[in-house]
Amino acid sequence: MALGEEVVEEEVVVEEEDVVEEEEVVEEEKVVEEVEVVEEEEVVKEEVVVEEEKVVEEEEVVKEEVVEEEKVVEEEEEIAAKEEEVEEEESRTVLYNVSFISDEDSGNEEQMVGGEITEKQEEETIIVSEIFTRAKLFDRLITRSINDLQKIYKDYLNKHCLSFLQEGDPSGLKVPNSYEKNIQKWRQEIQNEYTILQCQLTELQDLGVSLLNYVSTIDRVSQVMSEVLDFLPHIIELIKLWLIEEEIYLKKIEDELSSLLRNKSRCSKALRQQHVVVKEVRGNYQQQKFISQRLWQDVKATLQEKKVLEQQENILKNNLNVTESELSLKKSTRADAEVQFQSHQSTSPMFFDHWTDFIEKQELDICQLRLRRDRVKVEWSRLIKSKYYCQRKLDDVDSKYQSCKKVLDQMESKLQKEEDDYLKLERDLDGLIAKVDVLERIREQKIQTHTIETIFMKPKALESEPNSDTTFDKASSLVASEIGKDWICLYKILPFRPTRDIRSRMRDIESRN
Repeated sequence: MALGEEVVEEEVVVEEEDVVEEEEVVEEEKVVEEVEVVEEEEVVKEEVVVEEEKVVEEEEVVKEEVVEEEKVVEEEEEIAAKEEEVEEEESRTVLYNVSFISDEDSGNEEQMVGGEITEKQEEETIIVSEIFTRAKLFDRLITRSINDLQKIYKDYLNKHCLSFLQEGDPSGLKVPNSYEKNIQKWRQEIQNEYTILQCQLTELQDLGVSLLNYVSTIDRVSQVMSEVLDFLPHIIELIKLWLIEEEIYLKKIEDELSSLLRNKSRCSKALRQQHVVVKEVRGNYQQQKFISQRLWQDVKATLQEKKVLEQQENILKNNLNVTESELSLKKSTRADAEVQFQSHQSTSPMFFDHWTDFIEKQELDICQLRLRRDRVKVEWSRLIKSKYYCQRKLDDVDSKYQSCKKVLDQMESKLQKEEDDYLKLERDLDGLIAKVDVLERIREQKIQTHTIETIFMKPKALESEPNSDTTFDKASSLVASEIGKDWICLYKILPFRPTRDIRSRMRDIESRN
């Protein structure tokens, strides 16, 4: 019993120790959780502080922009105030001149009528004042108008409103060439109008050399002023035409570029098809040429065979002639021997045997010669037959060769024509590619020009100092660091103003890679 109780007590002690350890572990976990919560609260506080700092920085940036805008407004107000002061000085100067004239006139009248100012003098003074007021307004209007027109012409039209054609560009570009001709025409007309305007302003300046001359020729002055005011709308109309054409120039370029790209696609397709045709015709031509060469070899071989047969025929003719000659000679010799034998039959037996043997020998030779002649005739007959068949073969092969050569000549002409068509299509495609390159270059330049204009004309509030650490710069840096090599996917879907087509974007990507 005591042993059992001890075991139970030990188990209870072990269980109590386990419980204590579990409680300690739970307490440690609670402590860790509390530490993590504290750390999270500190992180949140730090983020809040960072956000508050960013907000403060943004507010400071906004304040700086507001201050800059206020400075710009103050500068504009100062410039306007200076202009008003200049106008007041000019008006005071004019009024002073008018009052000076009036004083001189009144002094003369005082000497004449005893110092009294008449109504006529007052009317003249008012008229002179109105003349100079109108002259001042005219001068201000013309000066500003001419300065504005010159600024538009020099700083905008001559810099941005251009066709961007270069020397050596293809001459078949309708839109750029037409625009360039119009630009040259408008420039010349604007220069002519401006020259006439300068002449009229010079005349006005000459009329205003002296006050008395200016007032006395006021009718001519008014006429010249009217003519000057009539010339200004002419110049404005020319500039307006130029600007209207410039506004639609990029659209026309894109339309012509689209048309050329379609023509280029069709021409490229036709060139590929023509390449297949040329390849097929050239293959047929080479095959026909091979057949023609083989037939020509047959013709040459048959001619050589005919030549050999003719040589053999000549040999047989000679052999036959020789055999005939020998045969005639043998026959003549035998005949003589027979005559001798007949005339000397009564002679001795030896003589008889001699002539008998001789005649028999001649008979034997004649028989051999006849056999040889017959063999020669048989060979000649066979040779003539072979020669006949050889001639027929030659005629047949030559006929085939001539027919084949005729077909070969026709195929050569066809091949030459197809190759000429291929070269023409190739030249047309090269010309279209050159035109497309020029139009794409012009289009890119016009888009860049519009981009420059957009940047130049953007509000002051959107401008920032170079290398300034703005929130947008931070955002851009963060996005760029996260994107990395995936910028190509982003670049393909980014919105552009002005718009850029997929080809331009792919060309940008290739140039960066």
